Amino acid sequence: MGGYGNQFFGASGNSISASSIPENVRGGNIDWSTVSPAATDQTVLDDIQIKAGEKFLRYGAIIVKITEGDSKGMFGPFDRNATDGRQKLENGGAYILDRAVRKSEEDTDVVKLFDRGTVFKARLLVGEENNPNHPTWEEFNNAFKGIRLISD
Repeated sequence: MGGYGNQFFGASGNSISASSIPENVRGGNIDWSTVSPAATDQTVLDDIQIKAGEKFLRYGAIIVKITEGDSKGMFGPFDRNATDGRQKLENGGAYILDRAVRKSEEDTDVVKLFDRGTVFKARLLVGEENNPNHPTWEEFNNAFKGIRLISD
């Protein structure tokens, strides 16, 4: 039998945790239609095999509550070009994905999310230039007031 987190949130993927001590942990239902499939077969993170067409979210991804449309109340990755609410990085509506997860794994609709605690800065998908799915550090810092960044 798994620990409390695994039992409460379901399967959480095969990856390294983005957090050392997460706080304000919650489960979030992922709308997988907001996640782009891999274009090619690839090996990522700890030798995880992702097949072309497979959907995957990396630990440290910024996940935002969907506030418009048919998926209202669910979550998807931050995307500044979205029109369903995922383009708004706001305190209380944005979270960090604690572990990597693939759509192909069992029970991956509900994932472990948090918005406070101590996190490894280098593991966050933040600040990467020219990527609409990664917020800037300024946007991140404005939305995540309860996050403490540390080095690996």
